[in-house]
Amino acid sequence: MYRGSRKKEKGGMGMNVDKYRILVLLSQGDKLSEIARKLGMSQPTVSFHLKSLEEGLGVPLYVMEDHRVVLTDAGLNLASYAGEIVQMEANLQKKAQEYKECREGSIHIGTTLSPGIALLPGILGKYRESCPGIHVQLESGSARTIIRKTQEKELDLAFVSVTGSLPSCFEVRKIREDNLVLIYPMALKSFMEPYGGGEADYRGLGQFPFIHHSPESSTRKMTEAFLERERMVFRNTITADNIFIMKELVRRGAGISMVPASFLEEDEQGIGVLSVPGTELRKEIVLICHKEYYRPPAAERFLECVGNWKHTGKSS
Repeated sequence: MYRGSRKKEKGGMGMNVDKYRILVLLSQGDKLSEIARKLGMSQPTVSFHLKSLEEGLGVPLYVMEDHRVVLTDAGLNLASYAGEIVQMEANLQKKAQEYKECREGSIHIGTTLSPGIALLPGILGKYRESCPGIHVQLESGSARTIIRKTQEKELDLAFVSVTGSLPSCFEVRKIREDNLVLIYPMALKSFMEPYGGGEADYRGLGQFPFIHHSPESSTRKMTEAFLERERMVFRNTITADNIFIMKELVRRGAGISMVPASFLEEDEQGIGVLSVPGTELRKEIVLICHKEYYRPPAAERFLECVGNWKHTGKSS
C-alpha cells in the first residue's frame, strides 16, 4: 500500500498513476490539502484527478461531507486495487532503473574464432567487474554467419576478423590488426632463418607438407592468394578445420602452416613464427554494431568497457 511521499518521475509514467495515488491516500484518511503536499501538486489539481478517475470508472467514488471528501463504499473497495496499481508502478520504475544501471539484463555477443580467443576473455573479465548482474550470451561462428546475424539484428554486437569492407549498415570500430604469419616446427628453425627477409624466395618451402585451413575459411582464401603470388606448390598437404589441431600438427613436425597472429601465445612452445610480407595477408579485428538497432544499456556499457580496455594498452 502506498504510504510515502511521491518523487517526481522523469517521463510520462508518474501522472498516469497520480489519480490512483490520490484514491489510496484518501482511503488512509488524508485530506486533500495533505495529499497535494505529499504529491507536490496544487489542491485543485488533486480534485481534478479524483474527478477524472471517477468519470473514467463510471461509479461514485466520494461524497462531500462538511467540506471534506469521504469515500463511498465503492471508493473504499476500489482503493485496494488502486494500491496494487501504485505498487506495480513502483516495481516497474525500480526494475527499469536496474536495467539502466546495468544491474540486470542481458547482452548477446557474436564472435569469430580469432577475437573469441584473443580478445573476449580479457574484455569480458573487465565487463563482469562493472556489470556483475548482466547475463552474457556468446555465439561463435564463421565471419559470414556472424556478420549476417548482426545485420539481421539477432546479435547486439559482434567481433569479426575481416579483410575488406563491411556493409554500410554497420558502425565499425577497429580493435587491432590480425595479420597472417607462417608457423613451423622448431626443428626447422635453422632452415627458416633465410626466409625472414622481405625479398626471400618462398618456393623452397614447397618441400615441406603444408597444413591448410578448411576450404570455406577466409584464412584459407588469403593463404591461397599468397601461395599463388609466390608460386609456391606443395605436393603434400593436410586440411584441418580446427586451428588448435593445426597448431599441434605443426608443433609435432607434421608440416608448416599460416594462421592469424592472434592465435599464438607470446611464448608459443615448439612453434616458430615467421612474418611474411603481402597485403593479401592483412586482417583486422573489428567490433560491429547495426546502426539502426536499439542497443540496451548493457550493450552500451560493454562498448564503454571495450574502449577502456583499448586505452589501457591491452589490445596491443
